[in-house]
Amino acid sequence: MSVRLNVVVVQSPRMTNLQVGIVAEIVIQLLGRPGIDLAMVKSLESDEEHSTDRLMLSSLESDLAIVDWRSAEQTLASLATLGVDVCRAPFALDPAPSAVAPGVRRVYVIDLRNAFKPDEVVEALMTLLKQRQVVTVSLAGLKPAIPKSNPSPEPVKLQPTKPMNTSPSIPAQSSKEPNNSQPHRPNHTNDDAALDALVNSVNDIDL
Repeated sequence: MSVRLNVVVVQSPRMTNLQVGIVAEIVIQLLGRPGIDLAMVKSLESDEEHSTDRLMLSSLESDLAIVDWRSAEQTLASLATLGVDVCRAPFALDPAPSAVAPGVRRVYVIDLRNAFKPDEVVEALMTLLKQRQVVTVSLAGLKPAIPKSNPSPEPVKLQPTKPMNTSPSIPAQSSKEPNNSQPHRPNHTNDDAALDALVNSVNDIDL
């Protein structure tokens, strides 16, 4: 997320040459800075209801920094008159205010009467911008934890089964039992011997 900071520099016609030079140096250094939206107004106490400065200030919706030659109290009073609802927030060049609650629009006031050098003002504004960027990134990273859904059950792995033997089982034959599987063959050995003996006895008879 890109974080930007509105910086409003008051360049009043009543300023001295020295004041004009300091403001000009601040503006020159802020021009083109990444994240800085620079605007210049002639006064925060415009009497014209529809003046350009008043419309510009009223259109700013985010936090802003005011660079002026007046006190913080005078700056806040002028912003309230213009209808800009902000709360003075502490930073490097104005550490006095108390911390502002989150969600409240902030204004960072720089009173140039405190003899701040242009380099100090620019450095303080850039440091403020970096701090705001870090806070924004940190808040964006705090995402609510999303409970994990129950994981899908793993598919049941079926073990391969052994093929079933569908042929009828034949009981093993005992070695002690006779094997009846072979067909019975008659024994002709004794008959042949008797026949030969008969033939021999007939041959011995004298006719």
